[in-house]
Amino acid sequence: ARMTFSYSVVKSFLFPKYPGMINSKIFHKSRMRFSTGVPVIATGYSAPTDFLGAEAWRIDHRVVPIETPYFARADGDYGQWALPDRDHLRALMREVYENQAAARRRALVGSERVRRNFSWQRAAATAHHLLEQL
Repeated sequence: ARMTFSYSVVKSFLFPKYPGMINSKIFHKSRMRFSTGVPVIATGYSAPTDFLGAEAWRIDHRVVPIETPYFARADGDYGQWALPDRDHLRALMREVYENQAAARRRALVGSERVRRNFSWQRAAATAHHLLEQL
C-alpha cells in the first residue's frame, strides 16, 4: 500500500531511457506507475511498447548502434538502442504539465487497460494455456 501511494501522488512518470537497457525490475516499476493512472512519458521503442498503448506519451527517438558493449560478441555486433529526442521529451513534459486534468483522464484509460491485460494472474493464465498446448 505504501508503494502504491507513492506512485499515485506523483504528477507524471518519465522514462527517457535507452529501451535496450531495460531489465524486468524497471519494466515492472514502469508498469506499476502506469497502472495507478499516472501519466507516463517513455521512449516509444522496445519493451515499454508492450504495455504503453495509445494512452502514454511516447518520446520520439532515433535508433543508434551500441558502441559501448556490456557483453562480448565475437562478431562485434552489439545491437542498437533508441536515443530519446530531448526536445520532444521537453515538449511532452510541457504538454502533460499544462493539461494535467486531460493527462490524468488519458492515463486512467491506460491504467484500466494495463491492470486488465498485464496482471500477474493474466500472465499465469497465459503461461498455463501455452504449456497445455505443448
